[in-house]
Amino acid sequence: MIRNLLAAANMLQKTKRFRVVATIVVALAAGVTYSVWLADAIGEGRAAARAFEALDRPPAEDAAANAPVLTADLLRAQLSTANAWVAVGVATGAATLVSIIVIWLGLALTYMALGAAAGAVGLLMYSFESTRPIGQVLLGAIALTGSFTVILQAARAALGGRTPILAIARNVVDEAVRMKVSLLFILALIALLAAMPRFLDADQPLRYRVQSFLQYSSALTFWMLALLTLFFSVATVAFEQRDRLVWQTMVKPVTPLAYLLGKWTGIMTLNLALLGVASTGVYLFVEVLRNQPAVGETAPFLMLDGRPGVTQDRRLLETQVLAARAGATFEEPEIDLERAARLAQNRLEDALQRDFSLRDSPPRQREYLREVQNEIIKEAKEQYRSVPPGGQRTYVFSGLRGAVTLDRPLTVRYRIDSGGNDPSELYRVTFLTPAGAIAQQAPLGVSTTFDLPPGVIDENGDVSIIVINGDPQIGVTNPFSFRFPPDGFELLYTAGTYEANFLRITATQWVKLGLVASVGIAAATFLSFPVACLLALLVLFAAESAEFLRESLEEFPVFSDTGELDWVALFMNMIAYPITRAFAVYAELRPTAKLVDGRLIGWAELAGGVAAIGAWSAGVLAAGWAIFRRRELAIYSGH
Repeated sequence: MIRNLLAAANMLQKTKRFRVVATIVVALAAGVTYSVWLADAIGEGRAAARAFEALDRPPAEDAAANAPVLTADLLRAQLSTANAWVAVGVATGAATLVSIIVIWLGLALTYMALGAAAGAVGLLMYSFESTRPIGQVLLGAIALTGSFTVILQAARAALGGRTPILAIARNVVDEAVRMKVSLLFILALIALLAAMPRFLDADQPLRYRVQSFLQYSSALTFWMLALLTLFFSVATVAFEQRDRLVWQTMVKPVTPLAYLLGKWTGIMTLNLALLGVASTGVYLFVEVLRNQPAVGETAPFLMLDGRPGVTQDRRLLETQVLAARAGATFEEPEIDLERAARLAQNRLEDALQRDFSLRDSPPRQREYLREVQNEIIKEAKEQYRSVPPGGQRTYVFSGLRGAVTLDRPLTVRYRIDSGGNDPSELYRVTFLTPAGAIAQQAPLGVSTTFDLPPGVIDENGDVSIIVINGDPQIGVTNPFSFRFPPDGFELLYTAGTYEANFLRITATQWVKLGLVASVGIAAATFLSFPVACLLALLVLFAAESAEFLRESLEEFPVFSDTGELDWVALFMNMIAYPITRAFAVYAELRPTAKLVDGRLIGWAELAGGVAAIGAWSAGVLAAGWAIFRRRELAIYSGH
């Protein structure tokens, strides 16, 4: 009897009528639910606007305004930088899309039964205090696993075409699920993402918890997928050659180019499914964290005394973490290049008097002259970024016209260095801004921030800030000069939404994985599995460390102040400089760091990264194709 019912249910869920009706029901339910919620949110936002307008009116007008009383919900609607309609829309859209995919795969009733059984177990464990952590992890793992399975089935269906590239790509997706190493990475990623919220310290401020989760979850997702992509891209090509399985493919009308493109397409499809599920899970859990009480709150936007308000922790979370901020640096001083050239020539003449070998080498003289001139320019810029004890310097931030959202504050981020940056010392720093004087105690070598109202921007789009080394109001002067490092003094402003920025950051990670996949495939066309993995790992770590190498090279000039050639520095530059140049665009993207700091990755920056990394990926695959098309696969033994 039960077997017959199961068979009838299976036949029902595969019929076209059932799929059409179920799709309409799911779409209508999602549309109605979201529309009702959106109408309520819009009404709440308008009420919040009226309440805030009433606060700015004179008392006589305020009495007749009939504005609603300011509540925590109205405060959230007015002050939160999050577009709640986007967050709810993402959750609703993701759930609807997954449900429709399940319906058209003919698995609607099956997944409902399995989800209900697994969810019942997870909810049962979550309802008891002793097993709540396990239940939370289990529920998260069930949601991620179910979503990944559905999306993977949809990807296989999308790759069901008859072209060689799509056929090979579909086989790659199937192979990834069958291979133990790939399955291990997939299960580890799902388990770690589901368990990660349990490692957050509940005693930390909310903004730190959100930052920690964003940093570790985003970095974990990328590195797990990068290593999975690397090993699997090498294995799928190298093992087929070793086991002679490639013969069955290449004897068919499949060109070497179609073979490699099919492998790359399959790997990137797998990455898209995994990255989409993981990123959606990260985004939604961040929204869960966001709606937890911050320090000084009993509920979001509700103070300890029951009044609606914004605590410092909540304000920093909404304006500096869950944000998309661009940075403006101060204008560099004008450098007298003719004077710099004269000073460099004088130093060269002094060096020629000390170093006789330099006289007989015109190439070394030209290189020394270039190095010294760059050093003089660098010293001039360093001097402009330095403020003597009791002195002051004016810095102008320009180009802010039309780039600032008027209802969001500006953030000044600075870091001062002095001497050895003793962590126990605190320097008094005074900033004279158009909004007034701001005096702070700043630790050395640590970034510090303060906010400014948007009204400080003048009609030319400029903001002038005078920095004083000390605090004239209390008569305190610091003992030594301090300086701002090259990236240590900037003005941050809101330039987009956190949700759109999160989407661009996810796309950036997927594009970077494309380069890893192309390197692994190309390396496996002519190397064995272990050697190809080593080569691909070397490229991956070189690309990820390019920014660090670039900054390190600045501390190792080729020529010393006396004009002597530093052979160690020359050797280091010969190795590191090509790496920094080759992977400059790749290293500058830094999606995880920008997500954690609330920094903007704009569409133009993303397009430039896609173009550069895409060109590299195409070039690497072209090199692999040039090698692979000349391989004698019929006599290859895999050793």
